[in-house]
Amino acid sequence: MDSRTNPSTVHISFFEDPEPCFVCEFLGTEDTACGPGRSDESTCKVIASSAGLFSGKFPFNTSIASSQAELPSWTVEGTKFYIIWDGYSSCTEASGMDVEKWFSFPSSTSSESCSLELVQLDKDEVATNEFQTDHIVEKQTVLNFFKWLYGEYAIVPWPEVYSHPSRDWIIGVLMGNEYLTLPPFIWDGSSLWQHVGLQLGSYGNPGHMALVSGGINRMKGSMFKSDVTASLPKPLNAAQGLRIDEIKKWQRDVSGVYQHLKHPVVWKVFTDTTKGIEDAFQQFDERYSWDDDESAMLGRPEREDDQPLAGLRDLWCWYIDARLFQFDFAGMTWSISAKADLEAATLTPEDEEERTRWLTRFDDGILSGDFLRLPKTENDLDDSYIIPKSEYDAWDNGPAGPFN
Repeated sequence: MDSRTNPSTVHISFFEDPEPCFVCEFLGTEDTACGPGRSDESTCKVIASSAGLFSGKFPFNTSIASSQAELPSWTVEGTKFYIIWDGYSSCTEASGMDVEKWFSFPSSTSSESCSLELVQLDKDEVATNEFQTDHIVEKQTVLNFFKWLYGEYAIVPWPEVYSHPSRDWIIGVLMGNEYLTLPPFIWDGSSLWQHVGLQLGSYGNPGHMALVSGGINRMKGSMFKSDVTASLPKPLNAAQGLRIDEIKKWQRDVSGVYQHLKHPVVWKVFTDTTKGIEDAFQQFDERYSWDDDESAMLGRPEREDDQPLAGLRDLWCWYIDARLFQFDFAGMTWSISAKADLEAATLTPEDEEERTRWLTRFDDGILSGDFLRLPKTENDLDDSYIIPKSEYDAWDNGPAGPFN
């Protein structure tokens, strides 16, 4: 069964922020939900607003306190907008919920028998304090899409047949901020931002989260945040002064990100999530009056009646496949450079034998360029330049484009 969330039947409450939890501090409530994890992935249970984005005095009639500095934000044209997400469970809470659990490498007592295959363990096989709650599709992937619409996130090439919309159209119409010049577009009681957010892992949608070892979760978050290749560790610098066992561990975590994503259970949730986001964008495209706010809104190409509808769904198809292609390319290039740098690194004499053995993993093992790939099927393009399907099964509501 398709595990996409139906936006008309689920309602967003409030929303996650990183430690320290300024919402709890401001309201004088005890923050018992903020738990250890990535700095951008702690959680808060406080129910404060159904809005998805706020700035300045909204929703609190107070100036921004210093403790709010860590709340995810997006500064656009001189205004800092604080990003609000649906709350989600800590690792401890998630262990008792319908969350995909315990993805890690089995424990090993020998350097030579270091476990290389990421598996889904049973609870009695793990030390639970080594795990973190993972959004299988990272929230920042969605936020970066909206930044990309504005023209700020240049990591993904922009298709020039479109023109970027204004700040107020993105943050007001799409993301639901009521204090800008363009009002939110609402259907089924929610803004587009909220419809999209419903697809991500949260208290209301725990099946789109997983419990994964902390090293893999931190590296995955870094890779999805910005340029994938730049986010991967640099073996030569990191290797200096380290023992081979330490180097193996974080290199194995690179492979662990790919193994985690392409695990059949996780990849099914990943693609269901991206398809659910596609559904939300398509619903917006079909409902929105594209004759309004023409000077501010997304500039769309003219297309024939038998071609895909131009709009946000079309751009999401372009964007998400481009990001996943970057993962494939980064894995291949990192494997080549990591092997060369590790060969050149200065290690202690007792580590030389293990280095020789570990380097074979770059040839045909878990660190090879062929292994560090996501599930993919090539497209057979014709001269129409219409993309018939996602190469990563990340969208499926028909073709996209043309983008030329």
